[in-house]
Amino acid sequence: MYSRKSNHFISSRKEAEVREVDTDHSHRARNKTPVCLYFDSRRLDRDCFAQAMAAHAAEMRFTCFGSLQEWLNQKRPPEPGSVVLLNLGGSGSVERSQQKQISHFVKAVAPAPVVVMADTEKLEHVIRALEAGAAGYIATDIDANIVALALKVAAVGGCFVPATCLTQMDTVLVDTARQESRLQSILTSRQIAILAAIERGKPNKVIAREFGIKESTVKVHIRDIMGKLKATTRTEILYNVKNL
Repeated sequence: MYSRKSNHFISSRKEAEVREVDTDHSHRARNKTPVCLYFDSRRLDRDCFAQAMAAHAAEMRFTCFGSLQEWLNQKRPPEPGSVVLLNLGGSGSVERSQQKQISHFVKAVAPAPVVVMADTEKLEHVIRALEAGAAGYIATDIDANIVALALKVAAVGGCFVPATCLTQMDTVLVDTARQESRLQSILTSRQIAILAAIERGKPNKVIAREFGIKESTVKVHIRDIMGKLKATTRTEILYNVKNL
């Protein structure tokens, strides 16, 4: 009797241990599965995206949210290896206002990398997203397999951008070199440096402090720049520089 009970007890204990090991293995396997937190304010788009990616990236788990606040309400940090995909929705591009949104997302979900999705592949919008801290950029008209690849690249510390950006970069580099050559023939080296500060939106006080000169001297330089570029305002300076 004792032996049978003992054997039954041992058998039950072994079964419990097996169940515990199986549960532990499944938990570990789940943790090792890459996770994508997908943010899109449009519910139908979220559902369609999740279904499409389930067919093209079965090795990755997708969790969808309508807003950053919805995710924050869960009060759970991103799992190790997670990557965030932020769809800018109907905005279609990365304007200055979207830069702040991206930057806010990057800080909120850190250390998970953020990949931005938008309608355009224009280089200037891609650069704005990367400047805001994004770890990648994809357009809404690409294949689902490319989306999966971009997320995997970001998850391991890489940066994914559309291939068209490379072609655009060649054009930009040529235009930039031509622009710099023209500026050097018009402005002094100090004026070019101050122009760069103006392009970054820095006020006169900040420019004066960074260059170690008086604010009145900065104003003189800006007035000279305006005269040489035939401009009357800072905005007109930037416009005329683009059209050199």
